[in-house]
Amino acid sequence: MSPMSRIKMQSSSSNSTADVSNVKDKDAEFFKQFHIVCMSSVDIALLTRVNDICREHKVKFFCGSVFGFYGFMFSDLGTHEYAEEIKVSKSDTSNGPTAAKQRRLNSSNSKPETETVTVKNTSHFESFKSTLSVDWSILTPKQLKKTSCQLIGQFSPPNS
Repeated sequence: MSPMSRIKMQSSSSNSTADVSNVKDKDAEFFKQFHIVCMSSVDIALLTRVNDICREHKVKFFCGSVFGFYGFMFSDLGTHEYAEEIKVSKSDTSNGPTAAKQRRLNSSNSKPETETVTVKNTSHFESFKSTLSVDWSILTPKQLKKTSCQLIGQFSPPNS
């Protein structure tokens, strides 16, 4: 955690001045004041409601819960911009040898010369509600291997 970060949380500690009222009773104004909202072990209806409010006001949202050996973690960062450093090979052919000659020179060396370049990327996150509406039956076996079937069952309605 950055020393420049301030944390505001709900607590039931007797010496705390934190707001200890029920989060279900909070309106959108309450959640607008935060940069990040984290929730755990809360029912799906409340998670969906709070995520919708956070999305509307561009507040980052994290939630999770545990069910015995299984659990889930969800994050909704809206549209998230970040920088990534990648390594690319140095190939300044304007002043140096031709590309073919450069490849021969590089193949004789054990390591080609690389440089680190910072690239700006953007990720678009889905809402909690849209994630719950995914039809898991259309996934391929390879995709399902990366997803615990028991976790999927936690969000499925009980069979009637």
